[in-house]
Amino acid sequence: MSDEKDNPTVSVAAGSVLPEKASNRAEKAEEDVPPSLAIYFSGKRTPPGALVNAVKKAKVARFSAEEERLAIEALAANDADGGRLWALLSQPKLPDAIDSWIWQATQERLRSRIGESFDLTHATTSQLFAAVRGSVAADLLSPEKEKQKAATAWLRLGTLWLIVKRSLDPWLAIEEATDLLFKKGDARRIASRSIQRGKWPEFRQAAALAGMARVTVDAARRERDEERRLATGLRRQLSEATAEIEALRSKVSTLEQEATATARAHEETKSQWEADRVRRAHDLTETRASYKVLLSGRIAPLLATAVDALEVEPAAPDVALRRLKEAFSIIAEKT
Repeated sequence: MSDEKDNPTVSVAAGSVLPEKASNRAEKAEEDVPPSLAIYFSGKRTPPGALVNAVKKAKVARFSAEEERLAIEALAANDADGGRLWALLSQPKLPDAIDSWIWQATQERLRSRIGESFDLTHATTSQLFAAVRGSVAADLLSPEKEKQKAATAWLRLGTLWLIVKRSLDPWLAIEEATDLLFKKGDARRIASRSIQRGKWPEFRQAAALAGMARVTVDAARRERDEERRLATGLRRQLSEATAEIEALRSKVSTLEQEATATARAHEETKSQWEADRVRRAHDLTETRASYKVLLSGRIAPLLATAVDALEVEPAAPDVALRRLKEAFSIIAEKT
């Protein structure tokens, strides 16, 4: 027992001292990490957690424009495989200073790597994700481990950026990436093995994916049911509208027939009126001629004789009276 007390390296107490020394060394190493993005992406690799803690400790609210410019240059020069960028971006609860810079930096690096097909102005989210997948497809199947590693990092960077900044559906991202990552049938086999023999975190991840799939399927079913309901309502409205249109067409046809009949009757009435007008004008002309003959040929002489009988000396009123009576008799015959 005395030996153990004299030699702490073999005692239980000594065992607790050694990790404390290692912890002190780690804390000392973190103290040596400056809160600088440019230094993180240049020179010796720095643990991303150490940079995050350094920025938090220094209470950096925003990096200077010069610091951000130098960081972009260092990122392009020293992080061709995207490993450092992904390591930092995947850290939980990034400080605001890093968060405000890293998404724009990720966007610029994706555009630089992928090229014109990564068109943020005109391309849809699905088209951008297709561009990301197309840019890494060949390298994911490459026998060179470095290319596979870089392709994996860029696929994850592009997927995460699209989920956060362009509202890409995570389940859609998983579905679209499956063909890149697994050969036919491998995905099911690997998932089954994770459930049957995998570690507890793997089992939980498989369960989480199954839960995500169920939520997605349920949402799709609700959307399908809603679309069916809307389609049924639209079909009913279409049927009612079609019936109403047919009724209106029938009414229009009836009105057109009535309008045609009315127009025809109007034309007939107009023609008949015109014929009657002509006939009445002709009859009036004949009547005028007949009365003219009557007045000038028969009545006028009688009236002239009556006048003469009254004007002679001595007057002959009996003659005038007879001629007037004859004139009245003729008028009575004609009326």
